[in-house]
Amino acid sequence: MSFKVRNNKFKKNFKLLFGDSAIVVLKNCNLDYVYFFIFKKLIKKLYKIKNYKNIKQKIWIYLMMNVPITKKSKNARMGKGKGLLMRWTCRVSNNYKLFEFYRINYNILNNYTKVWSKKINIPLALISKINY
Repeated sequence: MSFKVRNNKFKKNFKLLFGDSAIVVLKNCNLDYVYFFIFKKLIKKLYKIKNYKNIKQKIWIYLMMNVPITKKSKNARMGKGKGLLMRWTCRVSNNYKLFEFYRINYNILNNYTKVWSKKINIPLALISKINY
């Protein structure tokens, strides 16, 4: 099984579980819920793209918002608890898969990867099993 990687920074043997292509994060970061919302919004656009062959397309999402970030008010003194919940984030390590795709056009995924990378200022790479 050979993988086609378009980004020269990414050199690692990668295992895809379900799909034939994936989007991978290239550095450690925290992803806020706002970024996750942008991903979901653009993925909905992906589903609206009609395929003339009526091929089933599938997407697997590996992001889980599991780290709460809290903040105390300005007038709070020492102690007095942890503070109110501000937002949820997801800690993502280097070479972490964000999404896996099955039977979605490589060129469309490549364009979306570039758009996401620019919007969230985090380097992303597209990995594909199929040689194009």
